[in-house]
Amino acid sequence: MGRVCAWAVVAALSATPCLAQTASPPGPDTVPYPADSTSQAQVQAWMTRYLPARGYVVGAWSPNVVMLVSTRELQADTYPVVAAQVMSQVLNPDAAKAAGWRAAVAQQEFACDRNQYRTLSTLYFQRADQRGDFDPDVGDETWISPEPGTTMETVVRAACFFGARKRTAALAKARPVARAAAKTTPKAKPVDPAVKTPLKPVRLTR
Repeated sequence: MGRVCAWAVVAALSATPCLAQTASPPGPDTVPYPADSTSQAQVQAWMTRYLPARGYVVGAWSPNVVMLVSTRELQADTYPVVAAQVMSQVLNPDAAKAAGWRAAVAQQEFACDRNQYRTLSTLYFQRADQRGDFDPDVGDETWISPEPGTTMETVVRAACFFGARKRTAALAKARPVARAAAKTTPKAKPVDPAVKTPLKPVRLTR
């Protein structure tokens, strides 16, 4: 397709090279762009109306792209390393033309203790509703420190915030269960002193 790596073009999102592997020509895109991509209110209303964004929170927003972090798919069992699905939507035609896609869904991991992220895989869609054909991109899994002030820096911060909150909630939920289990566990019966006292050797005599 001759498209360029959109992370670098749209929002400096990744140093991962893109692999153009289009399965077939995409269908027409029926989702309009926001009337004003510089208005957060209009972008929010546009997402609510047109995007499959239930279970996502806004991780970063700029006039060119909005990036959403899935709290439903977020995994925090190994915190401070958090795994999450990140959906990106290009917000204006010029940025989409430069990037070569309108929507992307990436599987990413975030190292919250050192402010880094890495991309495991990405699907690039020509349609905002993600129902068209897509180009898959396998990430090189290199840990990257986001540049200060970029959209990816705020995405890392958002993923780590919700990851920490989810981990804390899971631990708090587990504590009452542990206490209840401790209360219902029967106490061990006291050992008979005769059994507890070791036998002393006896010298046999005639």
